[in-house]
Amino acid sequence: MYIKFTLILIISILSNLENFAQDPYFSNYSANLIYLNPAFVSSLAGYEVSVTYRNQWPGLKDAFVTYGASFSAPMIKYKSGLGFHFLNDVQGGGIITSTSVNTTYAYRIKFNPRIFLNAGLRASYYFKNLNADNLIFESDINGGQGITNGQDVFETVKSTFWDFSLGFMAEFYDMFDAGFSIQHITQPGGYFSTNDNNVFFRSYSFHASGKIPLVVGHGVDPAVLRPSILFQKCKQHHQLVYGSGLSVSSLSFGLWLKNDFKFSFSSLTALAGFIQPNYKLSYSYDINLTRAGFLTYKLGAHEVTFQLTIRHHEKRRKHRAIKYPRL
Repeated sequence: MYIKFTLILIISILSNLENFAQDPYFSNYSANLIYLNPAFVSSLAGYEVSVTYRNQWPGLKDAFVTYGASFSAPMIKYKSGLGFHFLNDVQGGGIITSTSVNTTYAYRIKFNPRIFLNAGLRASYYFKNLNADNLIFESDINGGQGITNGQDVFETVKSTFWDFSLGFMAEFYDMFDAGFSIQHITQPGGYFSTNDNNVFFRSYSFHASGKIPLVVGHGVDPAVLRPSILFQKCKQHHQLVYGSGLSVSSLSFGLWLKNDFKFSFSSLTALAGFIQPNYKLSYSYDINLTRAGFLTYKLGAHEVTFQLTIRHHEKRRKHRAIKYPRL
């Protein structure tokens, strides 16, 4: 009876943690906009394949590990784009796993040759598992031998459900873009328990970025400054991320600061990357700025993203010669 009560208590604690950080977060969000805003897929100029790995709090063994993969394709003939992405989030070494398969469709409206508006809808199917056998109870701890295998065996708790998200994105003169998205429109819930708080709460995101060419001099590789900002809100929780990237020739660098509206700083993200015409490789590290005692230096995050782009070339129409009658 004591073990069952402890199990219910731990599930409740983990569920509340899920509500605070219900979605995986990517520090290099500008390279992972397909996860943030469904409207992004209709703004691409070519086919794009992306793979992302994130290890959050690496100082704590297997705290949060996230894997992501996506494929996006423009459908220029239909003024739209189609995207697919897969996310796998593993918490506590497999105690909680969340996997989602996502399909996105976005439509592109052209106001003039340099101004566009994109609107997108995403349908997601989630698989969530709670492996209670990986939990350690008081009865599993032997004072003389440490942790031993308990006699109680628990079945894995599984839950599946649908979810939907909506997004908009505007582009201006290939120099500035801004977007707004709503995640978890239907607020699906009921996984692991029937608690009213055990749901995916509706969340909101606003992002904007610019491109500022820097002219260094004749014969010198041009540099481009890319300032960006991201605001996210879910219930009473909110965060603001702002900073800039800098690309020079085939190299890229960046710094972004994250805090809430009370200017409680939580992390500083440093990024370095390698850029080629058809692919990009970037690595970022989150430097923890919160005070957490001996855990302060253990709460960073490693993130690696690889992007492959295949430019879309429209087929040119063949013009037949007009035959004139011979005179």
